Amino acid sequence: MVPDFFVNLSVFFTENHQPSQKEHIMPNNITTKNVEIAVMRHGNKNDDSLTPLGERQIKAAVKALFKRGFDFGHIAHSPTVRTRQCADIAQTAIKGHHFFVYREINGLSFEAPFAEAFDGDMEAYKKDLQKVVETGNTVAAAREINNYSHLARQHLSNYLFSFAEEIVNLGEKDLGRKQAICFSHSPFHTLAVPEKWAASVPYEAPEASCVVYTIQDGNIIDAEFILAPIVE
Repeated sequence: MVPDFFVNLSVFFTENHQPSQKEHIMPNNITTKNVEIAVMRHGNKNDDSLTPLGERQIKAAVKALFKRGFDFGHIAHSPTVRTRQCADIAQTAIKGHHFFVYREINGLSFEAPFAEAFDGDMEAYKKDLQKVVETGNTVAAAREINNYSHLARQHLSNYLFSFAEEIVNLGEKDLGRKQAICFSHSPFHTLAVPEKWAASVPYEAPEASCVVYTIQDGNIIDAEFILAPIVE
């Protein structure tokens, strides 16, 4: 069955689980005002290219975000073919929609924390991934088990803070829009969620799922995990 709407899992970690204070991921002197950045995993793939299913997943996911009022003026992707294809689809999915920024970002890649945590050993990475999946497949489980999730959290958070600052600085030219959509690959896009919600968010998240991060003054003050509207 293919639903034509988003399944919103933020019900698990919003009203009854809001932190009493903003969670500061790391020291940061960036000043921003409620920038929202959706980080989405690529769709179904074959090697490093999207399959027809993957293309449909991303197109539907992007359109669903837009219908929810997510008026993104910025698009970015990690340095892979499949995430570039996702960005191309996002650029054309909404007819007549203007995008101010479109580019490749190394900060959306898992390679740096992967290299540091596993020394480039893909087999070690796969074994670690399987262990996390068997332990509950949550971000919280990953943070208990491996160093990669902590490194990736810092890596992604730094990117989000930097991009948020850039979005604010471009705000006047971009009609004040403070929302962006970014495409990443591998278990990565969920790893910057605040600790309060880590037990409810999957580590190995489904294709075309996304997390909408709300950033303010160098803090991630909200995070909403959203499943894709098309699943295999």
